[in-house]
Amino acid sequence: MAEDTTEPGEEASADEKPAADKPVAKKVPVAKKKVVSKRVTPKGGPVHVPKGGQSGSTSAHAHAPDGEDAGYSSRYTPPTAKYADGPSPTWVPVLMFALLGLGSLLIVANYARLFGEPANWRLLVGLGAILGGIITATNYR
Repeated sequence: MAEDTTEPGEEASADEKPAADKPVAKKVPVAKKKVVSKRVTPKGGPVHVPKGGQSGSTSAHAHAPDGEDAGYSSRYTPPTAKYADGPSPTWVPVLMFALLGLGSLLIVANYARLFGEPANWRLLVGLGAILGGIITATNYR
């Protein structure tokens, strides 16, 4: 039989080694990877286009008389001024709901025979009013 060298109350684990036997882990510096751009096209600047070829120039390019791109224009064009879109006037949502409601009521009243026999022209007027309400809704801010 094997002798038990542990004292009572202590449990020996199979993977436990004395501190002197454990190797000391050295800290290794982490090498940073160089970031490589995933750009497909080259950065901006004038592009040389052969004569007779398609030039992909924009309005920022000045064109030379011989058809070659002369590089970027030196003239600055400021952006156009935009006016601030305010909220819609009160009559826009009122008109929208009035047209949608009137068109719906006209179609229901037509089939409820409130005007006599159902007629196609009343149906078309009701659908036209609903369409007018939808068009008005697209202009609502």
